[in-house]
Amino acid sequence: MRGLNSDPTIKATQEDQPTVKGLSLQTNPVQDLNTSFDIQLELPADLTTKVELEVPPLVSFDEIKAIKQNEHVKATITYQQATSTVTIQPNQEEQAVATIDDDASEISNMVLKLPFIAKEIGEGTFNAKVASQETITQEVSIVDPEQKDDAPVDSTLITDSIEPKTTEKILEDPAFETMKINALAVEPRAGTNVSTWTEFISALGNAAVSSINVTADLTRGTGTAAGTYTRSITINGNGHTIDFGANNGSITLGAGPVGSVLELNDLTVKKAGAAAIVTATAANSSRWEVVVRNVNGAETGNVSSFINVPNGTITVDGGNSTYNLSNANTVFTAMNFNVINGAKLNSSVNGNNYYSSVAGSKVTINGGSVINFYSEADVAMQMTARTDFEVSDPGTLLSVEGNSNATGDGGALISIVGAGTEINVKNQAEIKIHSKRTVAMLMNSSGGVFNVSGGSKLNLQSDNNANNFGATLRFRISGNMTFNVSENSEINITKTGGAAPAVRMYGTDNKFIVNSGGKVAIRNYGNGTPNNGGVDAGNQGIYYTDNRGDFELTGKGSEVKVLADNGPAIDMGTRTGSITAGEGTVFVAQGNTRAATSGIFNTGVSTISVDKPLFYDFRNDRTGGGYVFDVRANSTFTSTQSDLSVWNIGDNLDGDPAKNWSLFDYVLSGANFVTINSTNVPTEFNTSANSYGSKGASSYSRMSGNNAAPIVDELRMPTNADKSIFGHVKVPIGTTDGRDSWTDESYVVVQVTKPNGTVSEFTAPTIGMNNNSPGLSIYGEKPRAGMFKITLPNNQFVETGDQVKVIKAWRGVSDPNSNRNHSSLPEDLIAPDRISKDVTPPTPTKINDEATINNATKQISGHSAEPNSLVSITVNETEITGSAIVASNGSWTFDLPRYLEKNDVVQIFLQDQAGSAIGVDNPPVTNNTVGNKNPKTTLAYHDAIFEAAPKVTIQDVLPDTNKVVKSVSVNNSNNTTQVGSILTYTLDISNNKAAAIDTKWKDIYAVDTLDVGLDVDLSSVKVNGSNLPADKVQFNETTRELKINVNDLNTQESVRVTFDTKVNAKGINKTILNTATAVGKSPREVEPFKPGANDPTATMQTYQAVSNTIPNPGGSVFGVLEFVSAPSSISFGEDLKVSAKNQIYGIETMKDNLTVQDSRAIKSSWTMTAKMVSILTSTSGHELPNAVRYSSNGDSTIINQTATTIMEHTNKNEDPLTINDTWNKENEGLILKIDGGKAKAESYSGTIQWTLQDTPPNK
Repeated sequence: MRGLNSDPTIKATQEDQPTVKGLSLQTNPVQDLNTSFDIQLELPADLTTKVELEVPPLVSFDEIKAIKQNEHVKATITYQQATSTVTIQPNQEEQAVATIDDDASEISNMVLKLPFIAKEIGEGTFNAKVASQETITQEVSIVDPEQKDDAPVDSTLITDSIEPKTTEKILEDPAFETMKINALAVEPRAGTNVSTWTEFISALGNAAVSSINVTADLTRGTGTAAGTYTRSITINGNGHTIDFGANNGSITLGAGPVGSVLELNDLTVKKAGAAAIVTATAANSSRWEVVVRNVNGAETGNVSSFINVPNGTITVDGGNSTYNLSNANTVFTAMNFNVINGAKLNSSVNGNNYYSSVAGSKVTINGGSVINFYSEADVAMQMTARTDFEVSDPGTLLSVEGNSNATGDGGALISIVGAGTEINVKNQAEIKIHSKRTVAMLMNSSGGVFNVSGGSKLNLQSDNNANNFGATLRFRISGNMTFNVSENSEINITKTGGAAPAVRMYGTDNKFIVNSGGKVAIRNYGNGTPNNGGVDAGNQGIYYTDNRGDFELTGKGSEVKVLADNGPAIDMGTRTGSITAGEGTVFVAQGNTRAATSGIFNTGVSTISVDKPLFYDFRNDRTGGGYVFDVRANSTFTSTQSDLSVWNIGDNLDGDPAKNWSLFDYVLSGANFVTINSTNVPTEFNTSANSYGSKGASSYSRMSGNNAAPIVDELRMPTNADKSIFGHVKVPIGTTDGRDSWTDESYVVVQVTKPNGTVSEFTAPTIGMNNNSPGLSIYGEKPRAGMFKITLPNNQFVETGDQVKVIKAWRGVSDPNSNRNHSSLPEDLIAPDRISKDVTPPTPTKINDEATINNATKQISGHSAEPNSLVSITVNETEITGSAIVASNGSWTFDLPRYLEKNDVVQIFLQDQAGSAIGVDNPPVTNNTVGNKNPKTTLAYHDAIFEAAPKVTIQDVLPDTNKVVKSVSVNNSNNTTQVGSILTYTLDISNNKAAAIDTKWKDIYAVDTLDVGLDVDLSSVKVNGSNLPADKVQFNETTRELKINVNDLNTQESVRVTFDTKVNAKGINKTILNTATAVGKSPREVEPFKPGANDPTATMQTYQAVSNTIPNPGGSVFGVLEFVSAPSSISFGEDLKVSAKNQIYGIETMKDNLTVQDSRAIKSSWTMTAKMVSILTSTSGHELPNAVRYSSNGDSTIINQTATTIMEHTNKNEDPLTINDTWNKENEGLILKIDGGKAKAESYSGTIQWTLQDTPPNK
């Protein structure tokens, strides 16, 4: 995008009005979404009319900020949000005063800064206009900063103005291009702009041009070659590509002044042919420095080397540059190669990334710069003459990777040849080299020095070797080279395959000097087949080809580790070498030889000296064991104030040692150090079989001296279920984390403070793991080494709240005051202090009246010795709702949420409120965030036994197996039922609960609803043969319900209830069925269940038993013809007169009626007869045989001692017929007729018998 200021003559169209001079609109186009930016509006000094700026909707105007930051401007700023218009009104009065006071030509224009916020992504236009003038417009687009890398950005400041040269000239409207609002503005560099190859060649050839701005991609094509130049020049690519064309198209640097500079910025280059894009002769190149910033080789079409200035300087100064080739051309050739100021340089080639052949060359990489070089088939960085090499500063990284399999001086990814070379890696910088098939780094420099300092790192790795000399680090041909590693820096050398050594040091007097906390780690995994060394391809860690290979370690924390998985750690063959390890240093050599009699130190004469080292460790990991040392007779091993531990050949080298001596001095000599020259503890350390032995080091596969104090790193959280206190001790291994302490190697003092303030101290040794000791298992855990165990006296448990802490520890002998101990410092006692946790549940509760808990129980109660414990209950292993808390007196009561059922298994748990046993390893399952709960089953935990929560099986007390058996009898021998029959009912009621179950069926009523054909005799009711009081029997005439209270029945008890009924006419011709029910109370209250104590006023649930249904005897009830009643006495008067005349007397009084009822189904005729059973006879015996007569319808019949029919009748219904209802005293019914003179003045009496027959008398 081209900005408006690219054309110095910006024009606008003027129509009918004169133009105002000096009005302009200017803004920075580079803004993020949601960020603030200013638009600068310049107003002519003499402007008095208002200016309106129309604001696009994708931005918002900050009016308050605008007023504040334009206080100095003599104008009023307002904002109309409805129209999105900013109005600027110049102060006319002040302007007029200024015009009078000052020379008008010197009045300055007003400049306003108007603040906006980019609030939306999109495109819009600012329109600024003066009243009666044309409009200045500027398009705006706002871009999401997240997509800024994809958006083309022209960061040129855009200015739209009306600035005519004369007021008369008609101005044309400019064409404005889109302004991008993005995240980053990159100001273009000043210089001559070129947009074609011809312009580019012209600018290069113009001696007056020092800077060229490329404004478009340039392609030479058939154009003129770049040519040769002798002046300093800068080419700013501005992100464009220059195609230099054919092989002769290079920029050639000629014989310019010393110190000439070619600077390439923001450019992509490409060229055909092998010649470098920038080149110079050896002579001319010494005058030049080529500076590169953000320069890339084209991804396609570029095959040329980049810069070739053999005696010159190449500087990659910041930026991000990438130059890749798929051929063997060299990218950079220069005497001096600088990558500085945070530059990022990437290059992948088949040949050299960098090459120098000039003595005195120098490579400098610093300022946080990062180089990533890759060479597929050659040396990535090859320096064939003395070169000083410096990599420095935090964040600075030289990373080199390659796949070359070359040999000789070219057989490495970085190769430096030339005596006296000095390599410095310093101030936290890093070199990382990874070779897939050959040497990672090669030095051929007699007297060369490799310094790694200031916390820097050198990481070298090779995966395989193309030849037997292909070590990861190779000192070739020349000796007398020194590695200095200091100030906590690291060298890590790793070889992952092949038989070549990890480090190959040629010649004499090669040294590793490690001090001030420097660390060297060498690891050779080898080819998988153990080797004894002594040859080039021996899988060695380090291989010295000549005498006087030395290691010198000084300063605490300095460390050398040499590990060879399939060969000797240090191989000098028959040559001499030395190891000196000073105070606080670490030296580790570990190997694996093929033969049992070969050593991981394979040397001629070795001189080993360890003086108060922190740690040394020499071990042969050969299966079945092998020698540590294979050294000659004049060798010496001097140890001052150090431990010594030895492992016999065949021992587990990771277990406890066979023998161990603490802090002593000794000197060994002879082949494999068979001789003890001197020692300060001869009684302990001597050649006897139970000491060092007579075979010297040949007896051992591992010899180690560890002078670190023990670290107590674990103190198990004790619990009140423990009788012992446990912890762990580790012993640092040099500067690494450490190992488990061996048996009786370390001693720990633990202080226990009881809650009452009593303090005790206990001492325990550590327990290791070896052939004779399996380690220590803590409560069933996997056995571990390095543990200690303190068992409390008198078989006592740790108490809750006991404070446990480690107060002292040492390594050495059991006597804590011995001067041969390594005593721990306070900072070594890192195990935290502990306060014993409560993990023991309360003693299981005692249950009150356990035997009475049944399926009518509403509450369960008990007693506990642990107040405030929570009570919970499970039924059949499912917890029920509800809870209780043990009171201060130990009692508790749990309200059940429902009645339990018979045979339910109830388990009652107590849980204290001790909380979670935080910090306890593998706490018991009985512990949770609340506290400790009784287990379901007895649980063994640590040294304690947690008794199970008590269980209760719910007893059955419900009288729910009751029975009623009903029977009936009739009061005749025919066992038939007819009206008038007396039916006697018997109810046998029983509580049939099994004899073993104690129940009570309470307040039982026998309930019998009687048929209407039965009339009950309440006085006949009996229970077990005894009459019941009237208040125990109830009969409801309406419901026909008979209720008889028979009281309570216990298990297996029964009662017999009897009562009589008489069959009435309503029972005729039907079978009277009868069923009885016995209803009694349950010990349960009616639903809904109300938790809490039993309510004596509550209505109880009932159980009922229904009897069998029985019919009346004999089937359907028969009807009868019967007297309902007959007179029991008849009186014809008390004061009758004796007369000579015949007298007739009617009945004066009669007790009971003469009533007949016929309930037979078929109503046939019946007759009634009467006869005098005894004739009327006076008190003196005088008889009146014909005096009683029956008169009906005028006919009178004498009633004598022969039955006389007095009535014949057929009933129409079952209603009773009262015969005497039609009688009178004169001529109807029973009368007394006395013949004159027959009677005496005496009282007469007689007896009449009434007979009812269902057949006529003549039949």
